[in-house]
Amino acid sequence: MGDERQHLDEMPPSASRVYGVLEQTDSPLSSTEIASRTPLASRTVRNALHRLREADLVGVRASILDPRKRQYELTDTER
Repeated sequence: MGDERQHLDEMPPSASRVYGVLEQTDSPLSSTEIASRTPLASRTVRNALHRLREADLVGVRASILDPRKRQYELTDTER
């Protein structure tokens, strides 16, 4: 977990906030759901998710209800 925290410390505050939202839930969330739980703009949330995915801290999958939508969750190594 220490290495992951180091990656997180090097990211913008928005990425840390998005990571924190995902830490507090047991189910995947869409970028819209994440944005509704923060004061961040949707575009900022999407950019933060992109950075978190590049660092392999967050994974993405298609929504069960609507395969066109993406849902995000912490990677298995983060749980």
